[in-house]
Amino acid sequence: VLWALAVVRSRHDGLCSAVVTRAMQLLVRPRAADVRFTSAELASLIWSLAKLDVADDGSIAELVGAVVTELRRRIPSKEYGPKDASMCLWGLGRLGRAEEASAIFVEFADAGAELAATAFSTALAFAQRDGRLVEELRIWRALGHRADHPALA
Repeated sequence: VLWALAVVRSRHDGLCSAVVTRAMQLLVRPRAADVRFTSAELASLIWSLAKLDVADDGSIAELVGAVVTELRRRIPSKEYGPKDASMCLWGLGRLGRAEEASAIFVEFADAGAELAATAFSTALAFAQRDGRLVEELRIWRALGHRADHPALA
């Protein structure tokens, strides 16, 4: 629902609030609801919230924190795709969590994740914008270790 609203750029605060509340319930108590979000769904939550620019009463920050925790838990299992990583990084940056996005990028890269060129460019943009040279160098190093990556072609 959030993704559809984001795509058509139709922010409906009441509906967004209801979806955020329900998503948080499902993330916190997944066994009770017998629901497990896929990595694509988790990334879509972050992307949609960032795209919609919904006013945060604290529940969005809480949901994003829970989503990030779950995504980080899945990094070693490589249970995500390149698009998921890119959407997550972009959304976190847009939500004012660029440093966290950069840290997650490094975790993805260190785990040997297949990252799209947009993940590298997003992480670099955040590091450059914020003047975090050490972080920028880590990103370039991660990209350099991927000599076969399409971004280097």
